[in-house]
Amino acid sequence: MSEANPPAGAESQQTQAEAETQQTPPAAASGATRPDIKERLARQERKLRGEAEAAIARAREEAVSEFREEHGIDDDALTQWQQRDKAATENRTLKSQATRSANEAAQWKAKFEAAFGHLDQTLRADAIMREAVSQGSNDPEVVVALLRPSTKLIEQEGKYSVAVVDDRGEVTEGSIREAVETLLAKKPHLVASTSRAEGAGSRLSQHRTSDGANQFGTREQRLAHLQKSLGG
Repeated sequence: MSEANPPAGAESQQTQAEAETQQTPPAAASGATRPDIKERLARQERKLRGEAEAAIARAREEAVSEFREEHGIDDDALTQWQQRDKAATENRTLKSQATRSANEAAQWKAKFEAAFGHLDQTLRADAIMREAVSQGSNDPEVVVALLRPSTKLIEQEGKYSVAVVDDRGEVTEGSIREAVETLLAKKPHLVASTSRAEGAGSRLSQHRTSDGANQFGTREQRLAHLQKSLGG
């Protein structure tokens, strides 16, 4: 066997070794591990990103310079423009804050007006109710409903009181006590006395229906009837 023709087995082993070498990844051949490869890729990505950002910044600066040269904008003019732009931004911010503050103030005003309206109704009703009860009314809620439109809540030296007003809404010298007395004198059926209660019952019996039910049996019906009788 000559050296020019090696044995078939030896040639086969050499071919297999070359194939295995070709199939071995470069990373494995160089001894690099997977974490090393990821770190290299990350560094390369950061480098490329940095270069791209730098290129964008240079392009922006060049564009600004070309624009300034084209329109003859020097440093002083550019500074003035920047100051005006800053002032406009601050002005928009202040307007936005003012609008927000105005909206909040309107909301608080609405809440205050609602609370004061409730206080107004409550204090006026309470003043009439107490006087109606003290004068022996058998239905003080009706007295409140009839007299409250003729009253007004006024403030004097930080204290609230209920006053009687005329048809024009002007405060009169009359008192809640006098107003209740006048109403009960006109509407004696609102006074809790036996004779008056019987009189009121006889008058209400005139409004009985055929089945014996009182057509003014509910409080709302009685109130409507009383208001109608007063011309309300």
